[in-house]
Amino acid sequence: VRALVAMAEHADEPFRNLCLETLCELAIRDPELTVESGGLRVMLHVLVEGSQDLSDAVSLTLLYLLDRPANRQYLRPGMDIEVLVSPLTNGTVKGAAAEERVRHCTMALRPYLTSWVG
Repeated sequence: VRALVAMAEHADEPFRNLCLETLCELAIRDPELTVESGGLRVMLHVLVEGSQDLSDAVSLTLLYLLDRPANRQYLRPGMDIEVLVSPLTNGTVKGAAAEERVRHCTMALRPYLTSWVG
């Protein structure tokens, strides 16, 4: 699993998308193993940095983890979900790259805000 995480961390890796898809499936089957190996961190990084190809799959995987009370224990309070919100609240970074990150974060947060009641 750590080999998958290592390959998924590099944007120039030709098998990156395959590794991320595998990590998403593994997170559904065994969230504890995925979190312990750093897979959740990589998936959150993909959402923030903006790989539009896989952001939907990663968002749905994270929604699945958040939707089940037994899986919520694997998310670190104050760290994991806040990664998605931080580009929206960080007003010190300017430029086109910052605007792109804000756009990717708003696209990634949309499923979370529209799926939960209340």
